[in-house]
Amino acid sequence: KTGAIVKWPQSIPKPNSISTEAINVVDFMPTFLEAAKTSSESEDNKLVGQSFIPLLKGKTWKREDPMYFQFMDNRAIRTSEWSLIEVDDNG
Repeated sequence: KTGAIVKWPQSIPKPNSISTEAINVVDFMPTFLEAAKTSSESEDNKLVGQSFIPLLKGKTWKREDPMYFQFMDNRAIRTSEWSLIEVDDNG
């Protein structure tokens, strides 16, 4: 886990607030596309992440699916209650 700082003066209604929702790097592209009012989704090109624009607008946001990733020999899947992690392909 790591923190993030977001600045968007025209859209964030509660400046200096803290939110604890889990967001992954894969959520940024869907968020940027929604902010730009465009989409790159097609049946052949579906993005994995979820836009967190509602969170930036001060509304509630909840991840619809478990968050998961794989990077080299490391992988994990997280829900709001559980984390399953494999490091260095050790099983």
